[in-house]
Amino acid sequence: MNNMKHKLAVNAGGSRAARKDILAGANLAQTLQLPAELTRFQLVQAAFDYAKRIHAKHTRDDGSPYIHHPLRVCLILYNEFQVRDENALAAAILHDTMEMSDATSAQLARDFNPRVAGMVNILSKTTASSEEAYYRRIKEADSDTQKIKFADRLDNMRDLPTSPSKKKRASYIEETKRIFLPWARSFDARIYDLLQGAIERAEATI
Repeated sequence: MNNMKHKLAVNAGGSRAARKDILAGANLAQTLQLPAELTRFQLVQAAFDYAKRIHAKHTRDDGSPYIHHPLRVCLILYNEFQVRDENALAAAILHDTMEMSDATSAQLARDFNPRVAGMVNILSKTTASSEEAYYRRIKEADSDTQKIKFADRLDNMRDLPTSPSKKKRASYIEETKRIFLPWARSFDARIYDLLQGAIERAEATI
């Protein structure tokens, strides 16, 4: 697609069709290549290659490759939240790797760097941690780590209409209203507006 960079710059939100255009423009469905605007970050390329291996057999609720989700999270961080720190962009792509594999923080620190590993560790849920403790840990982290979590939630909210479970959709919307909206309101007005818009669109499906 000749206008790939323009399409990637489009809000990673909008309709699901628009997001599919973004991903198709990056040739993800066929070759799973990193979008051109992110290839200048060597650490991000390494994170993408690593995450592709971790998520090779994982799929989303609609059957699409799971790797599309962490890549969209990275694109939201880059295009909508204007984050340019390569550690944060790499951590966005890696944010689910510890939860969905036997990867450890020590391994990520060795393969990437302690900063990336620390961010992914903070973002990873553990069975020993309560919901309250989990979110408190993220809220006490630096701004970029919090933005990764907001980008993760925003992408999941935008993708929520593809879930076949009406109960899951309703529960996820309620949790987003209860936890993320008050947090976003005090954190960043733009992120609050994006989440509110995603909630309104998702509510139309239940």
